[in-house]
Amino acid sequence: MGRHGNIRSGISEMKHKSPNEKRRRATDVKTSRLPFIGIIDKIHVADEFKVDRKTVEHWMRRGIIPYFKIGRTVRFDAEAVMNKLREKCQIGAR
Repeated sequence: MGRHGNIRSGISEMKHKSPNEKRRRATDVKTSRLPFIGIIDKIHVADEFKVDRKTVEHWMRRGIIPYFKIGRTVRFDAEAVMNKLREKCQIGAR
């Protein structure tokens, strides 16, 4: 393949990725899933709960999950998010 073959395959791979995967920065670790502990960002919360980033923003606005801001950057304490969701959400039995 010519030098454009790799570019085309990269573009086709992006078409098949989820919206959260498309938003990842080059500095993100892509080879392994990060543990859901410590201080995390919005993308990691969305990935952990398999929801869109917009859903996480909705949860933030409604006060469903705790967050804090450093300048314009939003971060979450993973343990606090898990505890709050356990408190707020019910797990249904079948």
